[in-house]
Amino acid sequence: MEKVDKQINALILKFLDKMGNEGLTIAFIEGLLYDWHLFPDRHHLMNVNIRYLVNKHYIEPKNNHPILDDAMKFRITPKGKALLKKEFIDANIDLEI
Repeated sequence: MEKVDKQINALILKFLDKMGNEGLTIAFIEGLLYDWHLFPDRHHLMNVNIRYLVNKHYIEPKNNHPILDDAMKFRITPKGKALLKKEFIDANIDLEI
């Protein structure tokens, strides 16, 4: 995985951690990434970053909707919170950002 994707993965987790149970949409996550001067293509963001984090059970759809779409909200899982606390490491998440 590219370095920028590792940074994006970490930022998504950090954003969702700050939001608590409310969750964030893909569009809102994109806006927050823009503030960090990161401009991922939406297709790439959904199919690489979001999919990776969901598949690793670090984040989950808030409404358990099976299809990834722009309106879907995501929230961090307990496993994602444990990763942020550095209870374990994932080589595809750059927590140093």
